[in-house]
Amino acid sequence: MTLLVGLGNPDLQYKNNRHNVGFMVIDAIIDDQSSCEKITKANFKGELFKTPSMLLLKPTTYMNLQEKVYVLWMIILSLIKLLLFMMI
Repeated sequence: MTLLVGLGNPDLQYKNNRHNVGFMVIDAIIDDQSSCEKITKANFKGELFKTPSMLLLKPTTYMNLQEKVYVLWMIILSLIKLLLFMMI
């Protein structure tokens, strides 16, 4: 499964800003998918969506803090892969 992270700033004042092109790409993919489910919890600092073939992440922190959300998800996905590998 692929994790695609779209970077941007969460406030509406940045919605059409060039720095939000990552959010725009994620939104376009979500709109294009017939099966896309939002799977994040309220206390997570991002929006995570799942399609049949990929995970789509939109961090809801400002650009200068988004690497923390990305690194956290990379660790979580690595642990999941490791657990799945150990079950085989």
